[in-house]
Amino acid sequence: MDLVVATTNSNKLSEIKEIFQDLPLTIFSLADVSMQDVDVEETGTTFAENAYIKAAFYSNVTHKLCVADDSGLEVTALNNEPGVASNRWHPGTDGEKNQALLNRIATAGDRSARFVTVACLLQEGAEPLYFEGVITGKIAEQPSGSAGFGYDPIFTPDGETDTFAQLGSEYKAKYSHRARAFMKVKDHLVTTTSLNKSPKN
Repeated sequence: MDLVVATTNSNKLSEIKEIFQDLPLTIFSLADVSMQDVDVEETGTTFAENAYIKAAFYSNVTHKLCVADDSGLEVTALNNEPGVASNRWHPGTDGEKNQALLNRIATAGDRSARFVTVACLLQEGAEPLYFEGVITGKIAEQPSGSAGFGYDPIFTPDGETDTFAQLGSEYKAKYSHRARAFMKVKDHLVTTTSLNKSPKN
């Protein structure tokens, strides 16, 4: 089975491939289908809407099963910002975004936050399917760690003392918001398609 993963983010693609590695899937990145330079404007106001916009566009163009996701960080003290605007919330590098967020909540008593991913699985002409993953935690006092990307250096999951960027890729592959959403995608594919009849050696 062919599956287009609608992202140009190499870190995100690696995380998703890790989850699907034991399935007999041929995974195509946007670069594999010569769509890496096509910018699909995310005009939705929710994670689900933005995921659908991307999945619908790329499934229609490639005529393949497509999965797209939209993810973001919701910070309680910022009224759940940056949310769907996480990538566009502040200009500059990931480090500059992180510092801007820390500055905004420097005096906040509540540092609780959560990461959310909504994945949309879509075959051209079919109804979209949605899969949500959430992990709760808090914003750290300062950036720590070098693994991961985005807001990983300032997010500490509940039950942990280290940030995502300190916990590393193996932890995220099991417990992150994206892992939780895409594990649901994986379970759906296994239980509703021939993938459960053709295990990968």
